[in-house]
Amino acid sequence: MKILRLHFKNINSLQGENQLDFNRAPLLDAGVFAITGPNGSGKSSILDAITLALYGETFKFDRPAEHVMTLHTSECFAEIQFRVHDIEYRCRWQVQREQGTEHAAVLPARMELIRVRETEEILATDIAKVRTMIAEIVGLDFRNFTRSTLLAQGDFATFLNALDSERLDILEKIVSTDIYADYKQDAIYKAAQEQTKLALLQADLAEIPLLDAVTKEAREYDLADFKAQLYDFEQHIQTLTQQMSSLQTLAAIDEQHQQAQFKQQALQQDLQQITADLQRIEVSQAAMALQADALAVENQSAILAADQLTFTQYRQELAQLQSQLESLGDGAVNPQHVAGKSVTVQQELIADLTFQTEQIHSESHSEKAVIQTLENQLNEKQLESQTIKTWLATHTQEATLLDGFPDLGQLKKLTAQINDLKQQQKSAQHNTAQLKSNQSGIQTLLKQAPELQNTLKTYEAELSGVLKNHHPEALDALRVAQQERVKDFKELMLLAKIRNRFKESWLVRLGITRPPQELDTAAINLELDGLTNRLRTEENIKKTLEHALFNESLLRKMQGDRIHLVNNE
Repeated sequence: MKILRLHFKNINSLQGENQLDFNRAPLLDAGVFAITGPNGSGKSSILDAITLALYGETFKFDRPAEHVMTLHTSECFAEIQFRVHDIEYRCRWQVQREQGTEHAAVLPARMELIRVRETEEILATDIAKVRTMIAEIVGLDFRNFTRSTLLAQGDFATFLNALDSERLDILEKIVSTDIYADYKQDAIYKAAQEQTKLALLQADLAEIPLLDAVTKEAREYDLADFKAQLYDFEQHIQTLTQQMSSLQTLAAIDEQHQQAQFKQQALQQDLQQITADLQRIEVSQAAMALQADALAVENQSAILAADQLTFTQYRQELAQLQSQLESLGDGAVNPQHVAGKSVTVQQELIADLTFQTEQIHSESHSEKAVIQTLENQLNEKQLESQTIKTWLATHTQEATLLDGFPDLGQLKKLTAQINDLKQQQKSAQHNTAQLKSNQSGIQTLLKQAPELQNTLKTYEAELSGVLKNHHPEALDALRVAQQERVKDFKELMLLAKIRNRFKESWLVRLGITRPPQELDTAAINLELDGLTNRLRTEENIKKTLEHALFNESLLRKMQGDRIHLVNNE
């Protein structure tokens, strides 16, 4: 037991709270220390605080509550913390007065024993139980503790100052002879117990009968026989043990054999599964070869998609060019429309047609190259498709494997796209034929360009001859007058025809008929031809005047561009 710290309050002359920590310097470093001081300073009060905290008693009083409390105080306590076998405990004794007043009656004392660990554990709160547990933990009750560990005041000094002959009496007085009486009682009790055991053994021995010499000899022979039988039994047991060990070994071998058979069966099943997997792998190797083809087809699909987009753009441009060529073709059919243009305008039209023709030629070559590329790719894909169909026809058992192949759907889509491209190719060929036809029209128009220029020059010469002797305003008035004369002449012709029909109808109604030979048919025809010729002449004059006025207005409009004209071009 080692005391770690002592904490007490209002014990005898030590009023207030006081605390001694034996686990800190200077008390920790001191092997031996003394408690000194004058009489009444409280030296014995410290020892009383230790016994109060452990046992609730002092040297002088077994019930010290009313005697140890400092005067004019209402409470007191003593608390000690100690260690036994590396286990710490804390024990506390406490007493209070009623209502906390100084002169009131003292209440019964209370004690508490706690085991100090990570979490405190209350072991006892009853005074008697606390004392019993302290005696068990420390190994000493209050009587032995105060005689062997803590001596009463004055007893130790008397022992030191006494003579040698007196020290034994003093020691017996300090220690007391009661301890020897206790030892004597223990020895007498143990001796009585041993004597009782001895009497029982002697009684048991007396009950055993003694054998005579003959019986003893017979028993000795029996013992020898039993020993021989025992030896035989031991040998037999040893043999059986060996046989049992062999049987156990055989059983273990049999169990291992069964386990080996089970493992063999499992391995055979695994082998069959692996063989089946290998067969499937061998069968699917040809199908795996299709994966590369599928990837190639996918790449070609991307290329075909790009070519298809380009082809669509070409088709749109071709449609635009075709519409332009149709508009240009309409102009080529009517030379008068071109002839009505100025030389500069005609040259610009010819230059545009030439540029468009070259562009059409260039785009035609590009489209032919694209079409040739698409045809080559189409032939390759058709060859690959035929190869795949042939392989599928010869490997029908792998149909389920091919159905689950992830790239077959993409291959089918590509096949559909190839079919679409075939249709687009046919459309492109048709457009190419139309393009060739338009090109021939452009060539015809280009061939007509010199003739149109000559015609334009002829018209300009005629216009210049007409304009030499006439003013434009006079020509305009003449044109208007000529239009009036043509109009009047048409009205006269219409009236003449109506008159002839009216006359013939009335003659028929009146019954006046003449034979056809009596009519001057030749004269009428001659007159009609003359009128028709005159009408044509008037119309030609009208057209000539209109054309002259148109050329005059065109020359005025294009007067600024005449300086740019070059001879013979």
